Amino acid sequence: MTGRLLDSGGMTPTPPPRHRLAAALWTLVVPVGISLAGLALTLSWRDRLPDPIVTHWGPTGADGFGTLTPHVVAPLAVMVPAFSIFCWAFATFGPRGGAPRRSLSACAVGFSILITGVFVGGLAIQLDLEDAALTGDVGGPTVLSLFAAIAGAGIAAWLTPGSGPTTAKPGPATPGGSD
Repeated sequence: MTGRLLDSGGMTPTPPPRHRLAAALWTLVVPVGISLAGLALTLSWRDRLPDPIVTHWGPTGADGFGTLTPHVVAPLAVMVPAFSIFCWAFATFGPRGGAPRRSLSACAVGFSILITGVFVGGLAIQLDLEDAALTGDVGGPTVLSLFAAIAGAGIAAWLTPGSGPTTAKPGPATPGGSD
């Protein structure tokens, strides 16, 4: 029964603590789901995008061009899941406590929303164009992705539980204790 917790008698397996399940949800399931949904959406747009697509914008507009698959697969199918696995491992096996777990959940979700949003938004403004050089500014989708990432990170941090109840006895320094 490796990896399972046992009750106080050592006989019955008990489920993992709620905070570990939540850490897995917010550091793995949600971020990878977001990036895979973005990947599926962009691949469904393949026939509506110019070839080559804009892959980089500079101060004067589009200044880098390339093919769709490597531009999308590397960040959405490799980079976001790899970062999510790191966040999950650190939240599960790293420092104990609610603050690190909440921070890692927020980082994983925020990073996933930001990266997915920037890539999907950058492709959305290229839909149905004959020439990628005609693509407009990417500022709008980037700012929208940033605000969505901040909101998503806040929600993930808020919904990730702490370590559970403490066993401190009321005393002078604890609420409900004597003065």
